[in-house]
Amino acid sequence: MTTSGKKIAIKAAQFLYETGSSNFSFAINKSAKQLNITNPKLFPKQNEVLIELKILNDLYGCGQSDLLESENFKKFWFTNALKFVKKVEIFQPYLVDPLANSILNPDTPIDLHFFTITTEELAIFLIDKKINYQLKEMKLLLAKQNLVNIAYFESHIEQIPVRLFVFDMNKPAIRPINPIDQKPVRYYQL
Repeated sequence: MTTSGKKIAIKAAQFLYETGSSNFSFAINKSAKQLNITNPKLFPKQNEVLIELKILNDLYGCGQSDLLESENFKKFWFTNALKFVKKVEIFQPYLVDPLANSILNPDTPIDLHFFTITTEELAIFLIDKKINYQLKEMKLLLAKQNLVNIAYFESHIEQIPVRLFVFDMNKPAIRPINPIDQKPVRYYQL
């Protein structure tokens, strides 16, 4: 990594750490702009920012009480993830492992992937069960260099965002790619 890339990575990690955000691209672009670095070839990769973020977390976020709070938050997060999964278990959702390559924080969404249902069926189910949601869209990496727009439902449980992604059940199940390590996302074993 270049010196400029290291500066951006450190500043982006500070932004992510202080805000609790998990939007690496935004943090990198914002930090580069603040440092007046305009050449994208000098920008760090997300995994380089993640390394700096883990250093910050080790320095400032892992005191004994913080570690206890972190463990309590993990229990809180997973308990609520499982509560939401139970609401939609008829459709056999897959829970994306939130700990695979990121730090669990209050902004970490509960991501559920569905392969056995259509978007319309899920919308009707959510309405019938009186589960509030918003229909949103985001770019998702489905294969190397295959960035696609995908619609998803966003709901909340105990103020934790829940994102419900429906993948075409008529095509082979393709797991999205983790933008940090460029490998297929990992699912948490339920």
